[in-house]
Amino acid sequence: MRYELPIQLQDFLGAELLGVSRIGLRERAQRLSERYRAQSGSGSIVEPDDALAYAVVRMPGTFAATRAAAERAAEALPGFAPATLLDAGAGPGATTRACRAVWPSIRDATLLDHNPHLLAFAARSFSHGGDDAARTAAGRLPQALAVQQEADLVVAGYVLNELAPADRAETLDRLWSLTRGVLLLVEPGTSAGSARLLEDRARLIGLGARVVAPCSHAGRCPLLEHERWCHFAQRLPRSRAHRDVKGVDAAFEDEKYGYLAFSRGPAVPAPDAVGLRILATPRVTKGEVTMPVCTPDRPEQLVIRRHQKAAYKHAKKLAWGDAVQRP
Repeated sequence: MRYELPIQLQDFLGAELLGVSRIGLRERAQRLSERYRAQSGSGSIVEPDDALAYAVVRMPGTFAATRAAAERAAEALPGFAPATLLDAGAGPGATTRACRAVWPSIRDATLLDHNPHLLAFAARSFSHGGDDAARTAAGRLPQALAVQQEADLVVAGYVLNELAPADRAETLDRLWSLTRGVLLLVEPGTSAGSARLLEDRARLIGLGARVVAPCSHAGRCPLLEHERWCHFAQRLPRSRAHRDVKGVDAAFEDEKYGYLAFSRGPAVPAPDAVGLRILATPRVTKGEVTMPVCTPDRPEQLVIRRHQKAAYKHAKKLAWGDAVQRP
């Protein structure tokens, strides 16, 4: 499965877990979750086993969501082949791995984070596979960005939600100034996460950024006054260790996320060329496929009927988050 953690990373996690109590890690993961909800962010990770518990629980979802978002950006910019990556708020390294899975052209990656235990975990995980193309850098956002070099691809995954509003605005400005090609933002798929992304969208468009995905336009978001918020879901498998440490039985989970991708390249084509973004799982029957989509003016229900043979056959394969053409 493409949304499963890479084999090399699975092997590394297995080695790290040898001799470590799963019950102890589960208790750590629960404490970390409680502290995170109390807005302490990754600052609650204060020793190596905290980083391990966090990695086992969160790396699969972060990897899957970031890979899905990166794939949407790659679909919109098929000629984009970044050589350098700056991963701001990199944590244990799932975001970098997801981007490299989508863009194997990346030959140099910088992982920036303020937490030394997460950075140490990331460094060990890459060296485990003999990967010397990824380097870590310590520092807090936004200040640490002042000494970073520009990169073809800049990513901030699940980190802007941890910053105060003023710091988030300055971080966005600096991230964009460091972006040579594409800036990708990934946030939790909550209504609050969506609201933050809409603020970020307006700010970056004001700085000259061009929306690549998921939007088919750069105008006012039609969901602003709507009860639905823009988010997506990616299903991913859970390993035995993931289930044990998280304290769950299901062999899969659905990671809900929101994202925005911006480019310094040409403007995005007209909506009919890009397609309309599907906002939830399509409903498929023998006679039609019905899906909620986002248009430049409003969200609407798009219905593709069986007599529209080619369009109907294609629509049956579409999923939440895909782009669809009007038949």
